Amino acid sequence: SALFWTEIELLSPAVPGLVTLSAQFDAAELDLPHAGVSSYFSVAIVERPEHRLTVKVIAKETALPIEDAQVRLGPYRASTGPPGLAAIRMPTGHFAIHVWKAGYEAPSTELNIGGDAFVQIEIAAIPEEDPDAHWKG
Repeated sequence: SALFWTEIELLSPAVPGLVTLSAQFDAAELDLPHAGVSSYFSVAIVERPEHRLTVKVIAKETALPIEDAQVRLGPYRASTGPPGLAAIRMPTGHFAIHVWKAGYEAPSTELNIGGDAFVQIEIAAIPEEDPDAHWKG
């Protein structure tokens, strides 16, 4: 059995949003009998990035950088590396920035992006619950 790979180029729509497309395989010209198949897929079209947003995530209690924190501004995402930094290419606009890491809580922050920017986000460690607290009191 042979695998066939076809590459196609699509022009992206001018307006951002969710687009559903379909691809169809027509087996009519193959030497061996095959049925034609089709498949639908969706693509999220976003604004073209114009600026670079650098986000530094630090621990509120220690000011130490937090690695592997997830940073999201709508469809634009990144995760922090060892120095607590994440870089995201962004379009101009107003965004809510959300930071997530297990064991921490972080407030949502509103940003207006109009050029390259830097923001530092402090996240607080969630205290671990004492599993024996019920029996101590």
